[in-house]
Amino acid sequence: MNEKYGPKYMLGLEPQLRKSLQEAIAALESQRPFAEVLASFESESRSSAIPVLLRIELELRRMRGEQPSVDSYTQLFPDDADLIRQVFIDEACARLALAWDDGLQPNLLNYLIGIPQDMHRQTLDAMI
Repeated sequence: MNEKYGPKYMLGLEPQLRKSLQEAIAALESQRPFAEVLASFESESRSSAIPVLLRIELELRRMRGEQPSVDSYTQLFPDDADLIRQVFIDEACARLALAWDDGLQPNLLNYLIGIPQDMHRQTLDAMI
C-alpha cells in the first residue's frame, strides 16, 4: 500500500525524507500510534513530515470507520496545532471536491466532522 501514498503526498520532498516517510507510512499501516511514528523524525524534518503522515493517518482511520478529531491531535502536539488544523481543513476540502467530482451533492456538515465548531467558517471559506 505504500506506493499508493508516494506520488500523492511526497512530490518535491528530499529523497532521504521520502525514504523515512515510506518507513513511517508502513508503521502507520500496521497501526503503530501516530505519536510514536512522528517521534522518529528529527525537528528539522518534522514540519514536512506532519502534513504527509497526518493525511495518511486520517485516511487510514477513516477506512477503519473512525472519525478522528482535530482536537485529539492538537492536544498531543500543541506546538504543531496550526499545521494540524490546516491539514484537517485541507482534507475536508479535498474530500468534498472528490464527492462533487463523483456527481454527488454532499451535505457539507459531513465534511466538518472532527473539525471544531470555531474552525467551521475557516473550513467553509477554504472550500469555496
